[in-house]
Amino acid sequence: MIKYIKKHYHWIIAATLFLMMGIRGGVGNNLAGLHLIPVTQALDIPRAQFALAGSACSVVAMLSTMFSGALISRYGCRSLMAVFLLVGATSTFLMGTASTYPLFFLGYALWGMTNGFCSDAISTRIVSSWFHKHKGAVLGTVASATGLGGSIVCIFQSAMIETHSYHASYYLSSALLVFCTLLVVVFIRKHPTEMNLQPYGYGQQVEHTKREHEDHWQGFSMKQLVRTPAFYMMIVGTFISCVLPYLAFNVVVPHLRDRGLTAAQASSIQSIMLLCLAGSKILAGFLCDVIGARKVALLCMAFDVASMILLATVSGMTAAVIAIIIYAMALPILTVVIPLLGVSLFGYQAQSQFTGIFLSMVSAASIIASPISNAIYDKIGTYCPVFYAAAGISVLLMGMYLLMYRLADKKRKSVE
Repeated sequence: MIKYIKKHYHWIIAATLFLMMGIRGGVGNNLAGLHLIPVTQALDIPRAQFALAGSACSVVAMLSTMFSGALISRYGCRSLMAVFLLVGATSTFLMGTASTYPLFFLGYALWGMTNGFCSDAISTRIVSSWFHKHKGAVLGTVASATGLGGSIVCIFQSAMIETHSYHASYYLSSALLVFCTLLVVVFIRKHPTEMNLQPYGYGQQVEHTKREHEDHWQGFSMKQLVRTPAFYMMIVGTFISCVLPYLAFNVVVPHLRDRGLTAAQASSIQSIMLLCLAGSKILAGFLCDVIGARKVALLCMAFDVASMILLATVSGMTAAVIAIIIYAMALPILTVVIPLLGVSLFGYQAQSQFTGIFLSMVSAASIIASPISNAIYDKIGTYCPVFYAAAGISVLLMGMYLLMYRLADKKRKSVE
Protein backbone atom coordinates (compact mmCIF):
# COMPACT_ATOMS: atom_id res chain seq x y z
CA MET A 1 0.00 0.00 0.00
CA ILE A 2 2.80 2.39 0.93
CA LYS A 3 4.65 1.58 -2.31
CA TYR A 4 1.46 2.22 -4.30
CA ILE A 5 0.92 5.59 -2.61
CA LYS A 6 4.53 6.58 -3.18
CA LYS A 7 4.34 5.58 -6.85
CA HIS A 8 1.29 7.79 -7.36
CA TYR A 9 2.43 10.59 -5.07
CA HIS A 10 1.96 13.05 -7.94
CA TRP A 11 -1.78 13.00 -7.29
CA ILE A 12 -1.31 13.56 -3.54
CA ILE A 13 0.65 16.69 -4.47
CA ALA A 14 -2.20 17.82 -6.75
CA ALA A 15 -4.84 17.11 -4.09
CA THR A 16 -2.88 18.97 -1.42
CA LEU A 17 -2.46 21.99 -3.69
CA PHE A 18 -6.18 21.88 -4.48
CA LEU A 19 -7.05 21.94 -0.77
CA MET A 20 -4.49 24.68 -0.04
CA MET A 21 -5.74 26.90 -2.86
CA GLY A 22 -9.35 26.18 -1.92
CA ILE A 23 -8.86 27.18 1.72
CA ARG A 24 -6.61 30.16 0.96
CA GLY A 25 -8.91 31.33 -1.80
CA GLY A 26 -12.03 30.66 0.24
CA VAL A 27 -10.78 32.76 3.14
CA GLY A 28 -9.48 35.53 0.88
CA ASN A 29 -12.58 35.78 -1.29
CA ASN A 30 -14.77 36.38 1.75
CA LEU A 31 -12.59 38.76 3.76
CA ALA A 32 -14.45 41.82 2.50
CA GLY A 33 -17.99 40.99 1.40
CA LEU A 34 -19.20 39.00 4.40
CA HIS A 35 -17.41 41.08 7.03
CA LEU A 36 -17.81 44.62 5.73
CA ILE A 37 -21.02 45.55 7.56
CA PRO A 38 -20.32 43.91 10.96
CA VAL A 39 -16.72 45.20 11.06
CA THR A 40 -17.57 48.78 10.10
CA GLN A 41 -20.37 48.82 12.67
CA ALA A 42 -18.23 47.32 15.45
CA LEU A 43 -15.23 49.58 14.84
CA ASP A 44 -17.42 52.59 13.99
CA ILE A 45 -15.58 53.34 10.76
CA PRO A 46 -16.88 54.34 7.33
CA ARG A 47 -16.84 51.76 4.56
CA ALA A 48 -14.21 53.81 2.75
CA GLN A 49 -11.73 53.01 5.53
CA PHE A 50 -12.52 49.30 5.23
CA ALA A 51 -11.90 49.58 1.48
CA LEU A 52 -8.61 51.38 2.15
CA ALA A 53 -7.40 48.37 4.15
CA GLY A 54 -8.40 46.16 1.22
CA SER A 55 -6.40 48.36 -1.17
CA ALA A 56 -3.35 48.06 1.09
CA CYS A 57 -3.81 44.28 1.00
CA SER A 58 -3.90 44.33 -2.81
CA VAL A 59 -0.70 46.39 -3.04
CA VAL A 60 1.12 44.06 -0.60
CA ALA A 61 -0.14 41.06 -2.61
CA MET A 62 1.17 42.55 -5.85
CA LEU A 63 4.63 43.22 -4.37
CA SER A 64 4.71 39.78 -2.72
CA THR A 65 3.88 38.06 -6.00
CA MET A 66 6.59 40.04 -7.78
CA PHE A 67 9.29 38.83 -5.39
CA SER A 68 7.91 35.33 -4.84
CA GLY A 69 10.10 33.83 -7.57
CA ALA A 70 13.36 34.88 -5.96
CA LEU A 71 12.25 33.60 -2.55
CA ILE A 72 11.02 30.29 -3.99
CA SER A 73 14.44 29.71 -5.57
CA ARG A 74 16.20 30.50 -2.29
CA TYR A 75 13.99 28.87 0.35
CA GLY A 76 11.88 26.32 -1.54
CA CYS A 77 8.15 26.02 -2.09
CA ARG A 78 7.18 24.08 1.02
CA SER A 79 8.96 26.36 3.50
CA LEU A 80 7.64 29.50 1.83
CA MET A 81 4.05 28.23 1.71
CA ALA A 82 4.14 27.09 5.34
CA VAL A 83 5.52 30.41 6.60
CA PHE A 84 3.05 32.59 4.73
CA LEU A 85 0.05 30.40 5.48
CA LEU A 86 0.94 30.96 9.14
CA VAL A 87 1.21 34.69 8.37
CA GLY A 88 -2.34 34.39 6.97
CA ALA A 89 -3.50 32.64 10.14
CA THR A 90 -1.97 35.49 12.18
CA SER A 91 -3.58 38.04 9.86
CA THR A 92 -7.11 36.68 10.25
CA PHE A 93 -6.61 36.26 14.01
CA LEU A 94 -5.60 39.93 14.25
CA MET A 95 -8.69 40.98 12.29
CA GLY A 96 -10.83 38.92 14.64
CA THR A 97 -9.33 40.39 17.80
CA ALA A 98 -8.92 43.98 16.56
CA SER A 99 -10.80 46.56 18.60
CA THR A 100 -9.20 49.49 16.79
CA TYR A 101 -8.91 50.32 13.11
CA PRO A 102 -5.05 50.42 12.97
CA LEU A 103 -4.84 46.84 14.25
CA PHE A 104 -7.51 45.70 11.78
CA PHE A 105 -5.65 47.54 8.98
CA LEU A 106 -2.42 45.73 9.91
CA GLY A 107 -4.15 42.35 9.86
CA TYR A 108 -5.76 43.01 6.49
CA ALA A 109 -2.48 44.25 4.98
CA LEU A 110 -0.66 41.14 6.24
CA TRP A 111 -3.15 38.99 4.35
CA GLY A 112 -1.69 40.43 1.15
CA MET A 113 1.54 38.51 1.85
CA THR A 114 -0.36 35.22 2.06
CA ASN A 115 -2.32 36.11 -1.04
CA GLY A 116 0.87 36.90 -2.94
CA PHE A 117 3.19 34.11 -1.85
CA CYS A 118 0.62 31.28 -1.69
CA SER A 119 -0.77 31.98 -5.13
CA ASP A 120 -0.76 30.67 -8.68
CA ALA A 121 2.98 31.43 -8.92
CA ILE A 122 3.97 28.81 -6.35
CA SER A 123 1.36 26.23 -7.43
CA THR A 124 2.56 26.60 -11.03
CA ARG A 125 6.13 25.90 -9.95
CA ILE A 126 5.14 22.75 -8.05
CA VAL A 127 2.80 21.42 -10.75
CA SER A 128 5.45 22.02 -13.43
CA SER A 129 7.98 20.06 -11.37
CA TRP A 130 5.66 17.10 -10.72
CA PHE A 131 3.75 16.90 -14.02
CA HIS A 132 5.00 16.81 -17.60
CA LYS A 133 1.81 15.17 -18.84
CA HIS A 134 -1.61 16.72 -18.06
CA LYS A 135 0.19 19.74 -16.56
CA GLY A 136 -2.38 22.22 -17.86
CA ALA A 137 -5.37 20.18 -16.71
CA VAL A 138 -3.90 19.76 -13.22
CA LEU A 139 -3.02 23.44 -12.93
CA GLY A 140 -6.48 24.44 -14.16
CA THR A 141 -8.12 22.17 -11.59
CA VAL A 142 -5.94 23.57 -8.81
CA ALA A 143 -6.77 27.13 -9.89
CA SER A 144 -10.50 26.34 -9.89
CA ALA A 145 -10.27 25.51 -6.18
CA THR A 146 -10.24 29.20 -5.22
CA GLY A 147 -13.78 29.75 -6.50
CA LEU A 148 -15.11 26.47 -5.13
CA GLY A 149 -13.41 27.14 -1.80
CA GLY A 150 -14.96 30.59 -1.67
CA SER A 151 -18.44 29.12 -2.06
CA ILE A 152 -17.93 26.46 0.63
CA VAL A 153 -16.10 28.64 3.16
CA CYS A 154 -18.74 31.33 2.66
CA ILE A 155 -21.44 28.97 3.98
CA PHE A 156 -19.59 28.29 7.23
CA GLN A 157 -18.47 31.87 7.73
CA SER A 158 -22.00 33.19 7.17
CA ALA A 159 -23.30 30.74 9.78
CA MET A 160 -20.61 31.83 12.26
CA ILE A 161 -21.44 35.50 11.76
CA GLU A 162 -25.16 34.81 12.07
CA THR A 163 -25.00 32.60 15.17
CA HIS A 164 -21.96 34.07 16.93
CA SER A 165 -20.09 37.09 15.55
CA TYR A 166 -17.70 38.18 12.84
CA HIS A 167 -14.89 37.54 15.34
CA ALA A 168 -15.74 33.82 15.30
CA SER A 169 -15.69 33.85 11.51
CA TYR A 170 -12.17 35.25 11.46
CA TYR A 171 -11.06 32.73 14.10
CA LEU A 172 -12.46 29.94 11.93
CA SER A 173 -10.41 31.29 9.02
CA SER A 174 -7.29 31.30 11.19
CA ALA A 175 -7.87 27.69 12.24
CA LEU A 176 -8.40 26.60 8.61
CA LEU A 177 -5.11 28.21 7.61
CA VAL A 178 -3.23 26.46 10.43
CA PHE A 179 -4.73 23.16 9.20
CA CYS A 180 -3.64 24.09 5.69
CA THR A 181 -0.10 24.73 6.94
CA LEU A 182 0.04 21.21 8.41
CA LEU A 183 -1.10 19.73 5.08
CA VAL A 184 1.66 21.56 3.24
CA VAL A 185 4.39 20.57 5.70
CA VAL A 186 3.36 16.90 5.69
CA PHE A 187 2.61 16.32 2.00
CA ILE A 188 4.22 18.93 -0.26
CA ARG A 189 7.59 18.19 -1.85
CA LYS A 190 9.23 20.58 -4.29
CA HIS A 191 10.35 17.98 -6.81
CA PRO A 192 9.69 14.24 -7.37
CA THR A 193 13.42 13.48 -7.16
CA GLU A 194 13.10 14.06 -3.40
CA MET A 195 11.13 10.78 -3.34
CA ASN A 196 13.17 9.01 -6.04
CA LEU A 197 10.38 9.59 -8.57
CA GLN A 198 10.16 11.16 -12.02
CA PRO A 199 7.59 13.78 -13.07
CA TYR A 200 4.29 12.29 -14.21
CA GLY A 201 4.56 11.60 -17.94
CA TYR A 202 8.34 12.02 -17.89
CA GLY A 203 9.91 11.22 -21.26
CA GLN A 204 6.58 11.34 -23.12
CA GLN A 205 6.22 13.91 -25.90
CA VAL A 206 3.09 14.85 -27.75
CA GLU A 207 3.58 15.86 -31.37
CA HIS A 208 1.62 19.11 -31.12
CA THR A 209 3.79 20.33 -28.25
CA LYS A 210 6.88 19.97 -30.41
CA ARG A 211 5.28 22.10 -33.09
CA GLU A 212 4.24 24.70 -30.53
CA HIS A 213 7.67 24.83 -28.84
CA GLU A 214 5.97 23.74 -25.61
CA ASP A 215 8.16 20.74 -24.80
CA HIS A 216 9.96 20.55 -21.46
CA TRP A 217 12.96 22.65 -22.57
CA GLN A 218 15.31 24.40 -20.18
CA GLY A 219 14.69 27.86 -21.57
CA PHE A 220 16.31 31.22 -20.98
CA SER A 221 18.12 32.37 -17.87
CA MET A 222 16.92 35.57 -16.25
CA LYS A 223 20.07 37.28 -17.52
CA GLN A 224 19.07 36.35 -21.07
CA LEU A 225 15.43 37.33 -20.57
CA VAL A 226 16.20 40.90 -19.57
CA ARG A 227 17.82 41.30 -22.99
CA THR A 228 14.82 39.79 -24.80
CA PRO A 229 12.16 42.17 -26.24
CA ALA A 230 9.49 39.44 -26.09
CA PHE A 231 9.91 39.32 -22.30
CA TYR A 232 8.98 42.98 -21.93
CA MET A 233 6.15 42.54 -24.40
CA MET A 234 4.84 39.72 -22.18
CA ILE A 235 4.92 41.98 -19.11
CA VAL A 236 2.99 44.73 -20.87
CA GLY A 237 0.72 42.25 -22.65
CA THR A 238 -0.12 40.46 -19.40
CA PHE A 239 -1.04 43.73 -17.72
CA ILE A 240 -3.28 44.93 -20.56
CA SER A 241 -4.86 41.53 -21.25
CA CYS A 242 -5.84 41.32 -17.56
CA VAL A 243 -7.04 44.92 -17.18
CA LEU A 244 -9.52 44.41 -20.02
CA PRO A 245 -11.61 41.58 -18.48
CA TYR A 246 -11.22 43.08 -15.00
CA LEU A 247 -12.96 46.24 -16.26
CA ALA A 248 -16.23 44.31 -16.10
CA PHE A 249 -15.56 41.87 -13.25
CA ASN A 250 -16.71 44.02 -10.33
CA VAL A 251 -19.37 46.01 -12.17
CA VAL A 252 -21.43 43.22 -13.73
CA VAL A 253 -24.28 43.55 -11.22
CA PRO A 254 -24.69 47.37 -11.41
CA HIS A 255 -24.35 47.28 -15.20
CA LEU A 256 -27.07 44.65 -15.56
CA ARG A 257 -29.29 46.70 -13.24
CA ASP A 258 -28.75 49.67 -15.56
CA ARG A 259 -29.76 47.46 -18.49
CA GLY A 260 -33.12 46.70 -16.86
CA LEU A 261 -32.55 43.51 -14.88
CA THR A 262 -33.84 43.25 -11.32
CA ALA A 263 -31.51 42.97 -8.34
CA ALA A 264 -32.35 39.28 -7.99
CA GLN A 265 -31.69 38.60 -11.68
CA ALA A 266 -28.37 40.48 -11.62
CA SER A 267 -27.25 38.56 -8.52
CA SER A 268 -28.17 35.28 -10.22
CA ILE A 269 -26.05 36.25 -13.21
CA GLN A 270 -23.13 36.94 -10.86
CA SER A 271 -23.51 33.46 -9.34
CA ILE A 272 -23.60 31.89 -12.81
CA MET A 273 -20.40 33.76 -13.68
CA LEU A 274 -18.54 32.44 -10.63
CA LEU A 275 -19.74 28.89 -11.26
CA CYS A 276 -18.71 29.04 -14.92
CA LEU A 277 -15.35 30.54 -13.93
CA ALA A 278 -14.43 27.39 -12.00
CA GLY A 279 -15.30 25.25 -15.02
CA SER A 280 -13.53 27.54 -17.47
CA LYS A 281 -10.24 27.29 -15.53
CA ILE A 282 -10.33 23.50 -15.76
CA LEU A 283 -11.25 23.64 -19.45
CA ALA A 284 -8.52 26.18 -20.20
CA GLY A 285 -5.93 24.00 -18.47
CA PHE A 286 -7.05 20.98 -20.47
CA LEU A 287 -6.90 22.97 -23.72
CA CYS A 288 -3.39 24.16 -22.88
CA ASP A 289 -2.38 20.48 -22.89
CA VAL A 290 -4.20 19.80 -26.16
CA ILE A 291 -3.60 22.88 -28.36
CA GLY A 292 -1.03 24.85 -26.37
CA ALA A 293 -1.11 27.90 -24.10
CA ARG A 294 -0.45 30.28 -26.98
CA LYS A 295 -3.68 29.45 -28.77
CA VAL A 296 -5.64 29.38 -25.51
CA ALA A 297 -4.45 32.92 -24.67
CA LEU A 298 -5.74 34.13 -28.05
CA LEU A 299 -9.02 32.29 -27.48
CA CYS A 300 -9.46 34.03 -24.11
CA MET A 301 -8.98 37.41 -25.78
CA ALA A 302 -11.45 36.48 -28.53
CA PHE A 303 -14.02 35.53 -25.87
CA ASP A 304 -13.32 38.87 -24.17
CA VAL A 305 -14.09 40.73 -27.40
CA ALA A 306 -17.39 38.87 -27.86
CA SER A 307 -18.44 39.15 -24.22
CA MET A 308 -17.71 42.88 -23.96
CA ILE A 309 -19.89 43.59 -27.00
CA LEU A 310 -22.66 41.34 -25.69
CA LEU A 311 -22.55 42.92 -22.22
CA ALA A 312 -22.72 46.41 -23.71
CA THR A 313 -25.81 45.51 -25.74
CA VAL A 314 -27.50 43.09 -23.33
CA SER A 315 -31.27 43.36 -22.85
CA GLY A 316 -33.04 40.62 -20.94
CA MET A 317 -32.16 37.65 -18.80
CA THR A 318 -31.42 35.19 -21.61
CA ALA A 319 -28.99 37.54 -23.33
CA ALA A 320 -27.32 38.26 -19.99
CA VAL A 321 -26.79 34.54 -19.30
CA ILE A 322 -25.23 34.02 -22.74
CA ALA A 323 -23.00 37.07 -22.31
CA ILE A 324 -21.80 36.04 -18.86
CA ILE A 325 -20.99 32.46 -19.90
CA ILE A 326 -18.86 33.78 -22.77
CA TYR A 327 -17.29 36.31 -20.38
CA ALA A 328 -16.36 33.50 -17.97
CA MET A 329 -14.51 31.80 -20.83
CA ALA A 330 -12.28 34.88 -21.12
CA LEU A 331 -11.29 34.89 -17.44
CA PRO A 332 -8.76 31.99 -17.30
CA ILE A 333 -6.18 34.40 -18.73
CA LEU A 334 -6.19 35.94 -15.23
CA THR A 335 -4.97 32.71 -13.64
CA VAL A 336 -3.96 29.46 -15.30
CA VAL A 337 -3.10 30.64 -18.83
CA ILE A 338 -0.46 33.29 -18.04
CA PRO A 339 1.94 30.98 -16.14
CA LEU A 340 1.67 28.28 -18.82
CA LEU A 341 2.15 30.84 -21.59
CA GLY A 342 5.30 32.10 -19.88
CA VAL A 343 6.74 28.58 -19.82
CA SER A 344 5.78 28.08 -23.48
CA LEU A 345 7.66 31.20 -24.52
CA PHE A 346 10.62 31.26 -22.14
CA GLY A 347 11.09 27.74 -20.75
CA TYR A 348 11.66 26.52 -17.19
CA GLN A 349 15.05 27.83 -16.14
CA ALA A 350 13.78 31.20 -14.85
CA GLN A 351 10.17 30.10 -14.32
CA SER A 352 9.96 31.14 -10.67
CA GLN A 353 11.20 34.65 -11.39
CA PHE A 354 9.19 35.48 -14.49
CA THR A 355 5.98 33.84 -13.23
CA GLY A 356 6.09 36.06 -10.16
CA ILE A 357 6.59 39.14 -12.35
CA PHE A 358 3.76 38.22 -14.72
CA LEU A 359 1.31 37.42 -11.92
CA SER A 360 2.17 40.70 -10.18
CA MET A 361 0.90 42.37 -13.36
CA VAL A 362 -2.37 40.47 -12.89
CA SER A 363 -2.60 41.88 -9.34
CA ALA A 364 -1.83 45.39 -10.60
CA ALA A 365 -4.55 45.04 -13.23
CA SER A 366 -7.09 44.03 -10.58
CA ILE A 367 -6.24 47.13 -8.53
CA ILE A 368 -6.74 49.73 -11.24
CA ALA A 369 -9.44 48.23 -13.50
CA SER A 370 -12.51 48.75 -11.31
CA PRO A 371 -11.65 52.40 -10.44
CA ILE A 372 -11.26 53.11 -14.17
CA SER A 373 -14.68 51.62 -14.97
CA ASN A 374 -16.39 53.48 -12.13
CA ALA A 375 -14.64 56.78 -12.87
CA ILE A 376 -15.89 56.66 -16.47
CA TYR A 377 -19.35 55.70 -15.24
CA ASP A 378 -19.40 58.72 -12.91
CA LYS A 379 -18.60 60.96 -15.88
CA ILE A 380 -21.03 59.60 -18.48
CA GLY A 381 -23.52 57.47 -16.53
CA THR A 382 -22.97 54.13 -18.31
CA TYR A 383 -20.39 51.33 -18.52
CA CYS A 384 -21.06 50.60 -22.21
CA PRO A 385 -18.21 52.73 -23.68
CA VAL A 386 -15.80 50.95 -21.32
CA PHE A 387 -16.87 47.58 -22.71
CA TYR A 388 -16.68 48.71 -26.34
CA ALA A 389 -13.19 50.14 -25.76
CA ALA A 390 -12.10 46.89 -24.10
CA ALA A 391 -13.32 44.90 -27.11
CA GLY A 392 -11.39 47.09 -29.54
CA ILE A 393 -8.17 47.01 -27.51
CA SER A 394 -8.43 43.22 -27.21
CA VAL A 395 -8.39 42.89 -31.00
CA LEU A 396 -5.22 44.99 -31.22
CA LEU A 397 -3.69 43.03 -28.35
CA MET A 398 -4.13 39.75 -30.21
CA GLY A 399 -1.89 41.14 -32.94
CA MET A 400 0.71 42.12 -30.34
CA TYR A 401 0.65 38.60 -28.88
CA LEU A 402 1.22 37.04 -32.32
CA LEU A 403 4.25 39.29 -32.80
CA MET A 404 5.48 38.36 -29.32
CA TYR A 405 5.26 34.66 -30.18
CA ARG A 406 7.39 35.17 -33.30
CA LEU A 407 10.04 37.17 -31.43
CA ALA A 408 10.23 34.58 -28.63
CA ASP A 409 10.66 31.72 -31.12
CA LYS A 410 13.33 33.69 -33.01
CA LYS A 411 15.23 34.27 -29.77
CA ARG A 412 14.98 30.60 -28.88
CA LYS A 413 16.43 29.51 -32.20
CA SER A 414 19.37 31.85 -31.66
CA VAL A 415 20.35 30.21 -28.35
CA GLU A 416 19.65 26.53 -29.19
